[in-house]
Amino acid sequence: TRSRTVCRRTTGTVGRCSPRRSAAAASIPCIIVALFLKVNKPEPKADAPEKTVAKKGFNINNYICLPALPVCLITFCTASLLFACSLLVVTMSIERGLVNIAIFFSMYTLFKTVGGIAGGVLGDLLSAKRVLVPGLLLNAVCCVLLATGHTEIAIGTAGALYAISYQGIMTVTKKAAAIMAPPEQRGAAISTNMLVIDIAG
Repeated sequence: TRSRTVCRRTTGTVGRCSPRRSAAAASIPCIIVALFLKVNKPEPKADAPEKTVAKKGFNINNYICLPALPVCLITFCTASLLFACSLLVVTMSIERGLVNIAIFFSMYTLFKTVGGIAGGVLGDLLSAKRVLVPGLLLNAVCCVLLATGHTEIAIGTAGALYAISYQGIMTVTKKAAAIMAPPEQRGAAISTNMLVIDIAG
């Protein structure tokens, strides 16, 4: 059919190793950022008043929290990788003749709650770095599994593992963005972290 032909052409254009290249392009820089990431609460100003008066005029710092940009970079790359894998898993599964492709998204839906809870708990017990680095490595492993898997079991396993790693990373980045921001910019830090997800896909 025409849809099958289009998917085959798309797969042939991007190549079968595109998920591996996407994992290398998105996960490796994020791992480097995570290794040097310092999630420390900013020291409060001694002479800071209890109520801050809003400054008149446009100021980029009122909308974009610059101290939280490193962790927002991890959020952006992780969200972009999920969007890319969601497209590639469909085209590559059609090219390989896999019928039950919905198992990837079903397993992702079932396990994303587990990833969110695990990321929150481990983020409290461990440092953000110790959660982000394994999660990003697991992202890369899932992409390789998608690139090499030729059965529904492999695709479903990749969906489950990706849900755990993705939701765990996103939970930690939300908390890290708020902690890294000054108290008067925590709202902007959280909104910046959410904004990059929308930009990614």
